Amino acid sequence: MPADLRSLMDEPTFRLTPLASVDEASLAAPLAWAHNSDLPDPTPWLEPGGLLLTDGAPFLPPHDAAPGEYVARLVDLGVRALGVSVGILVPEVPAALIEECARRGLPLLEVSRETPFMGIIKAVSDATAADERARLERSLLAQRRVARAALRPDGLSAILRELEHALQTWVALFDAAGARVLVPQTSGVPTPLEEHVAKAVGTVLAGRRAAA
Repeated sequence: MPADLRSLMDEPTFRLTPLASVDEASLAAPLAWAHNSDLPDPTPWLEPGGLLLTDGAPFLPPHDAAPGEYVARLVDLGVRALGVSVGILVPEVPAALIEECARRGLPLLEVSRETPFMGIIKAVSDATAADERARLERSLLAQRRVARAALRPDGLSAILRELEHALQTWVALFDAAGARVLVPQTSGVPTPLEEHVAKAVGTVLAGRRAAA
């Protein structure tokens, strides 16, 4: 599983204290990355979905970044959370920053001065890499199972059943004319979705492009 705020906060060596907007949804949201930056506007070098760490330099001279504008840029980009280290450059997290994070719904964490940013960054990176490996292994296993299913006497049914198992959802087969191919022993399209799925298949076929 990717790292999330809950797993980071549960790690005692990180000494993270929530200050604003850390609700259950924020705690469980997966983190795509963790990175540190003391630029007054780091967003041109960031992507959505991550945890930004700073030691407070953006809010000190010569930058004097306005907390409202700083937080708004992070929220607009889709940054999941902000962590501020205290006791290095700032004695405490600026009150105006706490207020803005609470107002804009950006989770804010106080980071102890004893906590190296690299430890947090590595934890998120390692969890992301492990999740990607697990996804790849599941994909390879599913491919092998589908390949074996194709060799069975009921190959088509077996393939679709394996796909349903791997994807944990229903699977349907349509021919080149857009007609659904009824395959025994498979779930097929749920009745309420039949019309919608048929229209979607027709749109894909009309565009002459591959899709799933």
